[in-house]
Amino acid sequence: FSEPVTIEAVQQLIPEDTALVEFVLYEPFDAKASTTDKWGKPHYAAYILKSSGEPQWVDLGEAETIDKGYYFDRRGFGRDLVSKENLNLMKKSARSLDELLMKPIREKLGDVNHIIISPDSQLNKIPFAALVDENNQYLIENYQITYLTTGRDLIQLQNEYNSRQNPVIVANPNYDNPGQPTTVPVAENSDSPQIWGA
Repeated sequence: FSEPVTIEAVQQLIPEDTALVEFVLYEPFDAKASTTDKWGKPHYAAYILKSSGEPQWVDLGEAETIDKGYYFDRRGFGRDLVSKENLNLMKKSARSLDELLMKPIREKLGDVNHIIISPDSQLNKIPFAALVDENNQYLIENYQITYLTTGRDLIQLQNEYNSRQNPVIVANPNYDNPGQPTTVPVAENSDSPQIWGA
């Protein structure tokens, strides 16, 4: 049984003080352009969905600009990442990235204090909690942040699935003696996990 995924179904699972922010990487399409120019450079956009009201969206601009701006590529920071100079540089970069990504979204969040973030593409590398807003505060100081692969996960998390087999714990492998596994039952109960190891 598979429940249909609709905006309304996802919206019912979003708490009142929460917003789902789903990022998407897309290529703008211009049907009126010449054949070779119909597809533009990749952009990021974000869809914002709350427990009530219409979905909102914002175009965040060219992906290349945002991807080059993210500060988690630590080349150039040197080996001492915790030095005051490097921390200041990272915070400055986090502020720049927040300006590109989160400022346009914050303008649509209202008074929510919990953000469910579903990143896309290179944005999966960003710990959004570490971005710095215009008040020089980390996002984690003002929002509870939860990550999902996609907003549809909210529906999947409501479903209960029965395991089709007993759990298995694999531990203590003996790399000098491959192909000789040992099975050790944890308990007499058939529902108990089996342990594989040397």
